Amino acid sequence: MRNAESLSQEQIRDFLKSSQADRVWGCGRDEKYRWVECVLGAQNYGELGKRDRGVVRGYVEKVTGMSAAQTTRLIRAFLDHGVVRAAPYQRHHFPEVGRCAAPSFSYPALPAVERNRFHAHRSIRKCYPPVRTSLPDGPQ
Repeated sequence: MRNAESLSQEQIRDFLKSSQADRVWGCGRDEKYRWVECVLGAQNYGELGKRDRGVVRGYVEKVTGMSAAQTTRLIRAFLDHGVVRAAPYQRHHFPEVGRCAAPSFSYPALPAVERNRFHAHRSIRKCYPPVRTSLPDGPQ
């Protein structure tokens, strides 16, 4: 929908009442996010009443095919920052358990992140005491 940003509230209500599903097919995430940003900005979403906000929210969900939760996240980002952008991918790193040798670098020279990883590795080793092959002799 090319003129989706210029629709009035009545036109959006009529569109939602119709059963047609005019979704943005073949668009990437960035294009959908830009479209959502344009619609929210053109409709002055932050200044709308509760009923009108629900109409715009339903319109965005129907056209983009996104879930209600995803639409809520995008609207929150728009209200907080004025833009809707995809968050960059950040991979989570876990400490390597298999490494047992002490590091060959000076401890104070490490950045805080590396020191935390080193301590996390040490605490993992402390959690698992060595396995005993014989039982200790207790009082009889």
